[in-house]
Amino acid sequence: MRVMVSVPVYNRKEYLEITARSLYECSNIDKVIIKVFNDCSSEFNDNYLRQLFNKPNTEIINRVKNLKADRNAYQMMLDFLDSDNDVLFICDSDLLLRPDTIDYIFNNFQRSDGFLGLYNSELHREIYILMGSLYTKRMLDLREYVYQKIFFKSLSQNRKKDQDLWILNCQSF
Repeated sequence: MRVMVSVPVYNRKEYLEITARSLYECSNIDKVIIKVFNDCSSEFNDNYLRQLFNKPNTEIINRVKNLKADRNAYQMMLDFLDSDNDVLFICDSDLLLRPDTIDYIFNNFQRSDGFLGLYNSELHREIYILMGSLYTKRMLDLREYVYQKIFFKSLSQNRKKDQDLWILNCQSF
């Protein structure tokens, strides 16, 4: 299973440094491909990102113009679909990862239905309480989740031409 970790970046330097540090502290981080998608940040340049994300398994992609979050996420999805990776983990640039995050993906993704959530909080505004500490979100946020390629193939096929956001046809899963 080939895993791509995608990090969307737009400014927020202090958070990004914490995220990068926690990402590289993950065990088995050398077994994944990391792609950093810089959406024309003004707080730092390409050299800064290359120093921060300095491992051989990392690629920095600098956008020519600011796409904003939704279009940047869509372009990350297209990059993933064009890759030979099997699984995508979207790691937001302000996410603090546990040292076992990558191990958790490798150990649990195969048992999922192609979609694995890594973050859940009762502080999220758009949730329904199922039982005890188990929650479900009303709306899907692409970050902090791990996806199989079929998920994004469905998204790209259901996206309308001029639409910033894409439509997920849940019936296809």
